Amino acid sequence: MRGSGELKAIFARGLCFFVPGIAVGTLLPVIGRFELGLDEFAFGVLYAVFGAGAVAGAVLMPTFNRLLGPDRANIWAMGIHTAATLVIALVLTPVVVGACVALSGACWITVIANNGTAVQAILPNFMRARGMAVHQMVFFGAMVVGSLLWGKIATLFGTQASLIASAVALVPFTMLAASIRLPGSSLPRA
Repeated sequence: MRGSGELKAIFARGLCFFVPGIAVGTLLPVIGRFELGLDEFAFGVLYAVFGAGAVAGAVLMPTFNRLLGPDRANIWAMGIHTAATLVIALVLTPVVVGACVALSGACWITVIANNGTAVQAILPNFMRARGMAVHQMVFFGAMVVGSLLWGKIATLFGTQASLIASAVALVPFTMLAASIRLPGSSLPRA
């Protein structure tokens, strides 16, 4: 697995998204409680909206993958998540945050599913379980590192500054991810 250039490409693309992109998920409790002043029920609704966005993204993902190809669908998802993160930082109202969180949920499921499918597609049967385990380790490890980073930035400079920094960081990382082809993905049929 260490010598697989295709796996390294998938992991690199994942790191490009998950480390900078986890800021919204990490800071959502802080946003809900302190920035929006939501009670427990409204905060639960905010998390449910993220889940509803993820479900909608999963339902629509085959269509987007067919139209764009999984490679480009991931890049679009990264770009949309970047814009949603910036809008959340700049317009801290419940309705806008809810809409952006729903979009983020759809983007997250697109990137997670397409990366996971790419890993499974390139691994031989006897390596699939180990490969998926390493993929999950990279995925969750990136989220831990990102969560620590954005939480620390929020502690030092504020929630809004952390979200803006996340969105700014996502721009070059999305461009970098676009330069790394997602293995196993084909271009859409014309």
